[in-house]
Amino acid sequence: MLRVSKPTRAAKGQVSESSPLSMSSILSGPALEALSANELETLYTQVAALEADLRARLLTRRPAPPPDRALTLDEAAGMLGMTRAWLSRKANWQRVGGYLDQDRRIKFPMATLQAYIHR
Repeated sequence: MLRVSKPTRAAKGQVSESSPLSMSSILSGPALEALSANELETLYTQVAALEADLRARLLTRRPAPPPDRALTLDEAAGMLGMTRAWLSRKANWQRVGGYLDQDRRIKFPMATLQAYIHR
């Protein structure tokens, strides 16, 4: 009887070649004609469940979000339509979501500015 069981992982996200689910092991196994009706039905049920799981995972995966870019004080002021002088005051840049980088320059994450604009 041809068995389909959980895959063994070679590395994160990869199925090893020796896995019971690898295509080469299924194709090199006994011919489908040699399987009984019960074995074929069991195999089909397992393969259909695997296909449904794979389809669901592929259709629901989301692309990785783009990396958040840090904007300078001038870029943020232009994006927000504010003056550089107003935005450079500590109370104002903190309210908008700015921070001081390692060089003590005021920076603003792009995602934070976009969230601020959409409020």
